[in-house]
Amino acid sequence: MQKQFHFDDELVVNRLGYGTMQLPGKGVWGPAADPQRASQVITTAIDHGVNFIDTADSYGPLYANLYLREALRQRPDAKVMVATKVGFTRQGPVSGPN
Repeated sequence: MQKQFHFDDELVVNRLGYGTMQLPGKGVWGPAADPQRASQVITTAIDHGVNFIDTADSYGPLYANLYLREALRQRPDAKVMVATKVGFTRQGPVSGPN
């Protein structure tokens, strides 16, 4: 199984990435109970070799992106590819288990 994807000689992304959807509050809505820890989850992932992070403006909405921004500020030399989705609007929390 391929463990990395080579986009060019300099851009290599590890197969295992991190998705930020579960960082905001219950139902993927509102702020996390502990925003500092939410950012710390991302910095820990980066520190352990994750260099692909998936996010979306609808996660929170926006809170996941704020946590990602803070984490990247704490790791200014990290080479991380960020994938995002835009244009998806949500009117309230996701129902069901979370």
